[in-house]
Amino acid sequence: MRNSLLLLFLLVLSCQTQPENKIEEPGQLSLAFTKTIELPLDKMSVQRSPQFQYFRYLEENFLAHYNQPDNSIKILSLDQKALTQTIRLNTYGPDALIDMDGSPKNFKIISPDSIFIYSIVQEKIFLINSKAKIRNYWEAPIESLGPEYPVAVFTTLCSLVIRENKILFTSRISWFPNGPSPLLVLPLDKNKKTERIPKELKLYDEHDVSLLGDANSFRASNTVTQDGTLLISYPLDHRIMTVDQDLNINYIELKNPKVGILKGFGKKINAEIYASNEFHEYNFITSKYHAIISDPYNQLIYRIAKLPYSINEFRNVQNGAKYEGLDFSIMIYDDQFNYIGEKTFEKSKIYDMTSILVTPNGLMIRKTSEDEDTLVFDIFQPKELK
Repeated sequence: MRNSLLLLFLLVLSCQTQPENKIEEPGQLSLAFTKTIELPLDKMSVQRSPQFQYFRYLEENFLAHYNQPDNSIKILSLDQKALTQTIRLNTYGPDALIDMDGSPKNFKIISPDSIFIYSIVQEKIFLINSKAKIRNYWEAPIESLGPEYPVAVFTTLCSLVIRENKILFTSRISWFPNGPSPLLVLPLDKNKKTERIPKELKLYDEHDVSLLGDANSFRASNTVTQDGTLLISYPLDHRIMTVDQDLNINYIELKNPKVGILKGFGKKINAEIYASNEFHEYNFITSKYHAIISDPYNQLIYRIAKLPYSINEFRNVQNGAKYEGLDFSIMIYDDQFNYIGEKTFEKSKIYDMTSILVTPNGLMIRKTSEDEDTLVFDIFQPKELK
């Protein structure tokens, strides 16, 4: 009996001490590099952008990106490999979207003559045409509501969601323990009031949000599935939030074992701590979820995570060693959230992991290039493992 209990204890202990960063099942799929595409830029364009968007119009495939130097949206044809249009956003006059001290950095193209832009400075959503003329606008107060309110910051990996009769803002989680919910619902009918959902947020309930860190610990990533469900991911939670067409909320765990234990910084941030080596070290070595992306062309969902970084390697870089980049893991799920594969990008310095988007040709990741006049993407396709 004593030997049986000892054997049981050792079995349980061995289960508890298995390494966190191991994926037991390799899955059926990975991501395979297929090709590189190069797109020409004009003299005013830069490669790096806070927002890229793929869209299809009149049987042609396009890539749009926000260009900071001339405050414009550049439209490039993926089929012709050419810049086809520049939409300069007005900073003054009756069609001003922003003032001279700010820039929207975000947009949602429904068609070339229907472009939604959130102006942070004016706290409005504008609907413009291809000549940047304002067709309509909606009041969207966020910044002025107070410091406890979560801020909406839109990027390639977190966009405006336009539904038939509403606009959904996916905000950061509030830095305040009793802050409002992160999802703002703005009705297109101006007579209706905006609302925040969900009433009770289950994400981050294992953390003291006042001790998590800076904005990077709270930022959102979102995506929309083929059936219109909104998926929202945050850096420090293994779960994602789903929002269906009727605004019903659900939570699904999409845990990446390579991420390990999610943890915050553990101290309240002030200017001194923010500038400290201790906080810089934390940001570098700690794993976090990076993004969630729906692939409607293959009925897949990708969840991307920044993997732990070696503290020894971090200190070597501080002492002059060459920085090779971070490791990122992309978990692959089917449209029912079943795990079916994974791909790790090791030492990802050659890629801008904030500029990832899905097209019918595959997953596009912007590649760093020394040629300033060219925008470069590597394309990866789901591939069955043999």
